[in-house]
Amino acid sequence: MRVFISFLSLTLFFSCFIACNNAPQGEAATTSEATKTAESTATAQLYKLDTEGSVINWVGSKPNGEHTGTLNMKEGSVSVKDGKIESGKFLIDMNSISCTDLEGDKKASLEAHLKGTRSPEEKDDFFNVEEFPTASFKIAEVTALTGDANGMTHNIKGNLAMKGTTYSVTFPAKVEISETGVSAESADFTIDRTKWGITFMSPTALNLKEKFLNDNIGLRISLKAAL
Repeated sequence: MRVFISFLSLTLFFSCFIACNNAPQGEAATTSEATKTAESTATAQLYKLDTEGSVINWVGSKPNGEHTGTLNMKEGSVSVKDGKIESGKFLIDMNSISCTDLEGDKKASLEAHLKGTRSPEEKDDFFNVEEFPTASFKIAEVTALTGDANGMTHNIKGNLAMKGTTYSVTFPAKVEISETGVSAESADFTIDRTKWGITFMSPTALNLKEKFLNDNIGLRISLKAAL
């Protein structure tokens, strides 16, 4: 019995070790309770989101591999005052979830599972797009960042609302502002999906009957907005 318990503990340790070491690249975003978001003032310049030029890249990992994909934005805007981002809000189209490392039936099956449309029993495993067709991000503040080794110029803090839950997240990005447009390219960063109630095959559940999916989702956000 002691040998079995020791073996079980060792198996759990190595499973968690492998899962953690196969985590998506990037620093974890600073996450906290939802905060007050910024509002656009009457004298600010409003830039409309370029939905064709904006995209969210994601990475989901497991002990023996990973999947990559994209998410599109439905609409959004950024307001700028005195050469600085004052506020911004973006609507994310969860029905646009796409897997970029698979093809054919495997691609279609994974995308349907992520959306929750593959079967009624699986609809709440991930994003349940029938009930939650959109997610959103609203900027709280954008602060200057100096001396970043990766060329990031600002920290962007805002509320990420997803699947009926909202948390504040902060991540670094390279921000450029001109008279005709605004662009923001984030560094690779991660968020803990379980905070938004996405616990399917989570290693923190310690269920050895299932394979693990890493709690951390890797993200890289590219935003473009124009007059």
